[in-house]
Amino acid sequence: MGKSFLKNLLLVLFVGVFIISCKKDSDTVEPVTIDGTWKILNLNVTLGGNTIDYWTFYNQFYPCTKDITISFDTKSNFSVFEPAGCVDDNGDSFLPIGKIGTFTLGTDNKLILKESGGQTLEGNVVVESDKITWNTKLDISGVSTDIVAKFTRVQ
Repeated sequence: MGKSFLKNLLLVLFVGVFIISCKKDSDTVEPVTIDGTWKILNLNVTLGGNTIDYWTFYNQFYPCTKDITISFDTKSNFSVFEPAGCVDDNGDSFLPIGKIGTFTLGTDNKLILKESGGQTLEGNVVVESDKITWNTKLDISGVSTDIVAKFTRVQ
């Protein structure tokens, strides 16, 4: 698969981190926040019936990707940390999105992410204390692709 495909997958991955889920407490629904810093645990991509964890692949060939984090503040801003020199074989960033932007969450647990360059992405999330699961379906090069990313809270 080409670099473009992998970058599109990473773009989708970072969208997932930006969503807030709600938990049920009796009949009232209270938001669980995503304030803080998060690391990617895995990025499962199902393409043509086959599922591959692309994050494990990246970590094996580019160990610096293990240190990529995303942080969210209480004012709906996000920022991405990518270690200096953490680039692919062509010298390009692994991140297909800008390193800063804003996010919003609908009552339906749908995240809308707007990066500083103007690109908008969305997906669905579930937040459980120190874990986030994000999923979306994309059409990549004419192929329906399911993506599920999991994150863990670093701080």
